[in-house]
Amino acid sequence: RVQSLKVASQRGGQIPNTFYRQDQVTEHLAIVLPGVGYTAQMPLLYYTSRLLLHKGADVFSVDYHPLFRKPEFQALSGEEQERWLLEDVEAACRVALKQRTYKRLTLIGKSIGTLALGHLLTRSSAVFPGQAEQVEIKAIWLTPLLRNPQLRDRLFHIDVPSLLVIGTADPHYELSVLNELKQQSREVLIVEGADHSLEIPGDLERSLEVLKQLLRAVEKFLGSKA
Repeated sequence: RVQSLKVASQRGGQIPNTFYRQDQVTEHLAIVLPGVGYTAQMPLLYYTSRLLLHKGADVFSVDYHPLFRKPEFQALSGEEQERWLLEDVEAACRVALKQRTYKRLTLIGKSIGTLALGHLLTRSSAVFPGQAEQVEIKAIWLTPLLRNPQLRDRLFHIDVPSLLVIGTADPHYELSVLNELKQQSREVLIVEGADHSLEIPGDLERSLEVLKQLLRAVEKFLGSKA
């Protein structure tokens, strides 16, 4: 079943979202945090979500794109905008986590969604009160903003199994950072020539192959457990 959960923003209004609820009982929840211009319905996140649904997880995606169009949001400083965004993401995740008793949590962030992902994992005891230590958490970082100092620092200190996927033509690609993360047992998939959308500009066939490569990597990372 597909529905929208009622999630109130601390700053007024409702936070748009989509919740795919399995008909059967499940203990696995996937939370999808998209990019600013890269929604949960675009290829990387759509097919990753379909894979999680196929594996029996509930899937919850936060749609904060409308937030960026609000005049009151646009009038704020970058720091205040980020605080508002992260408050909304926290509120949405708390509501999603109340839908069932979950024992597995897969967090998927794309671009700016990786900043939100890093924030959630840093504040896991507050976002997942009473659950953080009982829940098995895995994180998938799609085109992470490696040039963001705060995110880079969090990636080195967050202690959850992680898969990072980025292309060499992405402006946030940092090979030295990725090599250091590999030494900390992070799984890393580097796609030669792929841009910030994980596409090969001007080459549709190769772009589709990259999508398949991503899904194979995600499936392997998640393992066979439903």
